Amino acid sequence: MSHDSEWWQDRYYEVAAEGADPEEFVRRALGGEWGPPDKKALLQCLDAIEAIILANIEVHSEEAPGLDPVADEAHEYWSERFARARALLLAGLDAR
Repeated sequence: MSHDSEWWQDRYYEVAAEGADPEEFVRRALGGEWGPPDKKALLQCLDAIEAIILANIEVHSEEAPGLDPVADEAHEYWSERFARARALLLAGLDAR
């Protein structure tokens, strides 16, 4: 059974609450913890979560302009984390 992006987002939030990062989430998904990974749904999931995180950073930056340098660093940090998670996902699925 294939799961949709929203279902995978729920799994991401569960593991994030445990302290896992996007790469750990992908490793667990590739390991079959929640059943067979679906490339399209997982990529959509990662895109959606990244967009939410980056939008939250933007909102906080607008509310406290003095935090712009920190917001820039946070934006770069999360963008890199999700890029690595996507690369890990694609490499893991291609290896199957």
